[in-house]
Amino acid sequence: MFIIRGAPAPDASLPNQEGNTITLSHVWSERPCILLFLRHLGCTFCRKHVNEMQQVYPEVRALGGAVLAVAPAAPPQTAEFHRRLELSFMCFSEPEREKYRAYGLERGNLAQVAGPQLWWAGFRSVMEHGIGLPQGDTLQLHGTFVIARGGTVEYAHRGANSADLPTTAAVLAELRKLTQ
Repeated sequence: MFIIRGAPAPDASLPNQEGNTITLSHVWSERPCILLFLRHLGCTFCRKHVNEMQQVYPEVRALGGAVLAVAPAAPPQTAEFHRRLELSFMCFSEPEREKYRAYGLERGNLAQVAGPQLWWAGFRSVMEHGIGLPQGDTLQLHGTFVIARGGTVEYAHRGANSADLPTTAAVLAELRKLTQ
């Protein structure tokens, strides 16, 4: 399945960092959401993306939006990730990666996740954002989606490689379109 702009966002009921099961559509029924699918909890590029979203989270909230992160890890690992990065938004556990597949997020190959073309970007990211233990499938690719209030996908970015992340400015611009 490949979710495109204008399609209904696949729903899920997932445990958050506090162990409470939340249905994602309950969140996007009230406000637009930025939905981040992380590669694995040790991914330096995902940490960079999450840190950038944490920095703009006050602006996201001021726009009436929410940020939700989904990790392919067990609930205790996701809770520890949330705590260590001091995140203000919810993180969900989805170790089976069923919703990753529902959103069209594929597993990459070695060149896509650790190939030579990524080494310099990876080095810079590790120096700035650190790296953690790879908890989850290290070949899983990430994605960022903006979901409109009511559950329509309005923006979809699927990483072609581990460093292929949308800019925070681009994601915020998409959220602004939904809130103006």
